[in-house]
Amino acid sequence: MHVFADLPGGGQFVVLGFMLVLVAVILRRAAPRLPRRPARDAVYDLQDEIREIETGHASRLEKMELRLHDFARDVEARIQTRLTLLDELVFDADQEIARLQQLLEQTRGGPQLVKPFGPDSTTRARAAVPAADESSAAEMTAGGDDRQKARIYALADAGLTAKDIADQTGQPLARVILCLNLRSAARWTDAA
Repeated sequence: MHVFADLPGGGQFVVLGFMLVLVAVILRRAAPRLPRRPARDAVYDLQDEIREIETGHASRLEKMELRLHDFARDVEARIQTRLTLLDELVFDADQEIARLQQLLEQTRGGPQLVKPFGPDSTTRARAAVPAADESSAAEMTAGGDDRQKARIYALADAGLTAKDIADQTGQPLARVILCLNLRSAARWTDAA
């Protein structure tokens, strides 16, 4: 019954050991082969850590670059807004300077461009006329020389300044200014 019973004392252990080796060889050949991973060493571990650190730093660097780009755009937008505002202020200041220079030239009797002042131009025109020419102002308002007025209007429509019109017509500058301002005041009242 017992197959190994007739073997001398230690023979059973030999057969049993032989069977174990045989089973191990069979199982080894039957098992699917897995790719062998080389034994981990310190260099391989360090390379893995370096790659992880590099990818972490690269992502942080990209995030910082994006933040810097956003900050630069924000600063550029603020600067552009302030430059636009400054341009508008400079333009307004230039217009005010031109207006003040025109008023200064008007009070000194220098060359000027005649512009209508608006509905209250008669009071401004009278303020711009020197006191010596009050008789001329009354004459122009009362009807005066219509040919002279027509000539002054024609020269003004041609784009001449009040001083140039006064030189060409031989009329005093204050009288030309008064005539042109009365004309613009009449236009304002007709429009209203």
